[in-house]
Amino acid sequence: MTPPRLALGLFLTVAILGCAPEPVSPEEHAAEVEAWQEWRLTDLTLEDSWLTLIDYHWMSSFPISIGASEGSDIVLPRGPATVGTFTRGEDGIAFEPIAAGVLADSSEVTAPVGVLREDSTGVVFRLGEMSWLVRTFQDRPAVRVRDNAALLRTQFPGLDYFPVDPDWRLNARYEAYSPPKRFPVAIFTGGDDLEESPGRVIFEIAGETYSLDVTDTSDTGYFVIFSDQTNGEETYPAGRYVWFDKPTTGESGPVVLDFNKSYNPPCAFTEYATCPLPPRAHRIAARIEAGELTFKS
Repeated sequence: MTPPRLALGLFLTVAILGCAPEPVSPEEHAAEVEAWQEWRLTDLTLEDSWLTLIDYHWMSSFPISIGASEGSDIVLPRGPATVGTFTRGEDGIAFEPIAAGVLADSSEVTAPVGVLREDSTGVVFRLGEMSWLVRTFQDRPAVRVRDNAALLRTQFPGLDYFPVDPDWRLNARYEAYSPPKRFPVAIFTGGDDLEESPGRVIFEIAGETYSLDVTDTSDTGYFVIFSDQTNGEETYPAGRYVWFDKPTTGESGPVVLDFNKSYNPPCAFTEYATCPLPPRAHRIAARIEAGELTFKS
């Protein structure tokens, strides 16, 4: 008779590996990962990327001035001494431009304008290479400021990776939740955010089975936050992220989880980003020697 624990392990292995995606050759896999690394670098250095963040100012009292003057509440790296002022009234927060040439969602403005669109997303204000918008986190408004001329973007030294290893291209299984699951996720800047997970990904490493909730989706894939035993040494201390393609067999089914495509959160590059951190249940008791290494500025 098969021992219960062994039987369970065999069942999970069959469930994960059953109807596995088509394998690829080491050469095909290496080319795929290298293409992804090129895309990653291009995406990270685009205009308005995470590398352009230069400030994150909590809006605790009003009015709030923004400009190049050292006396401004939000100090810009260049430009007019005073660019404008944020005020708060019965209709919410507004931005009043003082300097000429300020754009609000690509249109020049000369009078006060609300900082939120009808869909509650932030209006993007621009002056030259600089931009700013108001976003709300945990019911607290903050101004996120970007500069496309920031040295971190214009002189970015590049990214480092572990050598591509096909052994970290894992066959896994995605299982959809019905209804979606909600759980708290810690945020780099403090506090928790309540995330909605449409499902989980199940996989094995060294005989151990792991189940991680996905916390974001795109049209074609799912997003996972994880930590492992390389964190704090070769990789970013707080953990890393990885996307994987949705199953092709329906809401649930076999997927490929390729840790060679794992990458650092924005907080690895700038103190002004807000990043979700891995929940305790997402801590993997193994060294995942694949994917992006710690950024060394």
